[in-house]
Formats: sequence, C-alpha cells, structure tokens
Amino acid sequence: MVGVGGVIAVLYTAIVFAFFDGTDAENRFLYLAAFGVPLAIGFFAAPRAALYSLGVLVYSVDWLAEYWQLVPREATWLVDIFVLLFALRYGLTFFTAKHKVTTVEKAILVAMIFAILSALVNGGGATTTLLGLRVSFRYLLLFLAAAGLHPDQKVTSKFIRFLFLIGLIQTPVILWQWQFTNWVSEDELNGTFGRSQTPGIALFMMTLYCYMIARMLEEKRIRPIYLVGMFWMLVAPVLGEAKFFFLLLPVFLAFMSRAEFFKRPALAIALSLVGVVMIVAVDYIIVETGFWREGRNPLTYVTRLNEVFHTELERPQEGNYERSYRFVSAIVLATDNLRTIVFGNGPGSITMSYVSHATTKTAAYYSGYGLTSSAPTIPWMLTEYGYVGAAIMLAVLFFIYRRGWVLRESDQTDFRVYGRMLEGMVFLYVAWLFYQSAWQSDTMNFIFWPLAGFFVSLSYQVESDRGYRDALARAQALKMSTANPRMARQR
Repeated sequence: MVGVGGVIAVLYTAIVFAFFDGTDAENRFLYLAAFGVPLAIGFFAAPRAALYSLGVLVYSVDWLAEYWQLVPREATWLVDIFVLLFALRYGLTFFTAKHKVTTVEKAILVAMIFAILSALVNGGGATTTLLGLRVSFRYLLLFLAAAGLHPDQKVTSKFIRFLFLIGLIQTPVILWQWQFTNWVSEDELNGTFGRSQTPGIALFMMTLYCYMIARMLEEKRIRPIYLVGMFWMLVAPVLGEAKFFFLLLPVFLAFMSRAEFFKRPALAIALSLVGVVMIVAVDYIIVETGFWREGRNPLTYVTRLNEVFHTELERPQEGNYERSYRFVSAIVLATDNLRTIVFGNGPGSITMSYVSHATTKTAAYYSGYGLTSSAPTIPWMLTEYGYVGAAIMLAVLFFIYRRGWVLRESDQTDFRVYGRMLEGMVFLYVAWLFYQSAWQSDTMNFIFWPLAGFFVSLSYQVESDRGYRDALARAQALKMSTANPRMARQR
C-alpha cells in the first residue's frame, strides 16, 4: 500500500506540474482546483495513508527532482501542502467537544502564542512572519495531527516498520551511488534523501537504532538480527562521512542503557561493547581505505575537538561560515539588548526566502554572521526567538520526553519499548539541534515528530486506562467497605 501510494503521489505531481507548464496563468487556479479537490478529499478520507505518502515524498522527492528529474523542482511544495492539510485536519478536531487539550498541546500553543507576540514586538511584516512560522511550527502541527489520529499499538507498529523499510533500502541505493555514479563529494552519497542530506540520514538511522536497542533492553537479550541490521545501516553514515553520528553513538548507547548499568550490568556492558566494536571497526576501515580526509576518522577527530573549535573560530569566514562561528555569534548577538534576549528578532527575521529577504531588515545583517534559517537550530532559535523563546520551544521537547516515563510504566512490553524509544528519540533530536538545522529540515523532522505524536497519544491512552482501572478498584473497595457493616448488622 505504501509503495503504491508513493508512486501515485509522484505521478500525480508530475501530471499537475505538466499541466501548469502548458497552461496560461489565468487558468492555473482552475486546474489547481481540479487536481487539488480530489487530493484533499482523498487525504481526509484516509489520513493515515496520507501520512505514509508524505513520508515517501519527504525521503524521495528531492532525489527524484535533482538526480532523476522525474518530477519538477516545484514538486517539493507537495510536502508543505500535505503538512498544511494535516494542520487543517487537526484544527477541525481541536474544537470538538470530545477533544481534551493535553499538557503537550498546551506547551505547543504557548510557543505559538509567544512566536506571534515576538512578531508583534518586533514589528515583523505579515509575509515575513508567516514564512517564519512555517519553518518553526509546521512539524509541530504535524505532531499534533499525528497524535490526533489516535493510533493503537498495531497502527504504531506498522508505521515503525514503514520507517525501517525506508532506512534499510538506503544502503543498496548508496552503494549503487558510490559504485556507479560520478559523485564528486560525499554530500551526493545520501540514498533517496537527496543531496547534502548526510545529517538527515544519520539521524534517521540512529532513530531506528533507538527501537532496536529499546527492544533488546526490554527483552533482556541481544538479538543477532538487530546487530546485523545496525551494521547494515552503518554504510550510509560511513560513505556520507557523518562524523557526528560516530561521536554521538557511545554517548547515546550510555544514555539508553543508563538504568541497566545498575539493574542488569551484563546487558548494559554487552550493548556498550557493541558500540565500541562498531566504532573501532569503522575507524579501522576508514583509516585503511583513506576514504575520509586525513585526521577526520572518529577516534582521531574526537581528540581534536578543542583544536577544531578554535580553528573554526579563527578561520576567515568568507561565505562558508563554520558551525562554531555561527554558534558564538548567535550567543553574543542575542544578548544585544533586552528585546533580543526575551523576544529575539521575530519569526522570519532570518528565514531564507526571496520574499523574506525583500521585506526584513535583519536578514542581510545576520547573514553576515552566517545566521540564516539553514544555520544549526539553536543559533537560529536564539536569533529569531531569543533566549526565552528558545527555552519555551525546548520545553515542548521536555514535556514530550516525560511522556516516555508514562509508557515505561505500562504492563505491556511494546509500550515500554515505545517509552524507551521516545526518550532516546528526544535525546538524539536535542543533540542534533546543536549540530544541524534539525528543526528546519524535512528529513530530520519527519523521523521525529509524527512518530513522537504516535507515542505521546499512546501514553495518554495508557494513562487513561490506568486511571480507569484505579477508579474501578477504588469503587470496588468502597463497595466492599460499605457492604461489610451491613453484613455485620444482619448478624
């Protein structure tokens, strides 16, 4: 079903834009309605299938447009259209009597209200603000819409298998690219994700690691098939030179196994050794083949982090701004005055867009420090939303993280696995916010927000069921306590 949906989405896109290319401007709205209305009807009739189709688009449309040229570049707009439809669907259900506003929803709504307030304080134009809100909140709305699908355990399991399917097929695609294409840099070895998506594919693979590690921890055993899968998915980070993947891997494994070091130390040590073996093996292969640039292999690079940081700051920043330079610049510039500390410069103030650059006064200035919407997320957040706004957005992730605790208290193994996975996902996503433009990226957002929405929805279901059972137990206890005196009086 997923493959058919993806093929239909691609063909549909090609047909739509073929019509647009050969149509007069005044008639394009008519054709848009002719194609858009059936799409919207199909979307609202089968939102779960639409979520799968959106996943196929996110992880293939750039590749299909750039390399194969099967669809026009404008086909990427379909991703935003799908997200907008999901947001509309959520908005329609939000005001129903059955909808109960959760703590996570409240946190997101507070963040949105703060963003609008930031725009008002900074006097941002309507177009600039909308462009900024699009980047900031489109996937948070997708998270809410995914949670609003009220998935059960079966639906969640199917969605995870769908994500694994996407992840597993990347290895043969990347190996084919490596052997049979005229690639110039490692940025082109990114499977179906599209050019320069090394960070996206690395985060995707590590999120899938979350599930396998969580499952092994809950089952209290090492699964050989999972180890094979983990090594299989190492190919993409190796060929794409994803240094951060390997730098974060041992820390990530320690985080996932933190409780087991006291409860089941043998299992925790075994998983840690798996991570050590993976890193040492990859480092040996990289050094022996010389595939990565000298000194950038994981075991050497980690010893040079302090040197790399200072070198990036001291190096002339001419067009290609270094990550460390952007970070330090954002920290300093965000403390310029009380307004930037609290509210930042407003949503859209440094968002990359032809329209935004034509309307905002700050985009050109901050671009001189490498601060745009393509900068790592934390510098971008500090610039557009200030320290207070960034803290509010990170608080949303904290509230999502706490729902993992609820799932881990379930009496069902699958739910406990999901709870561990949700905690690991939040840990990875937050780490990536300091390294890449995760909050702004389609490929890095889709692996996190919809799946987190499924897990959070399940956590509230678990909490509701537990509350119902506790209330039932209290009612039965009360009934027994009131029945005993009556029996005593009858005697």
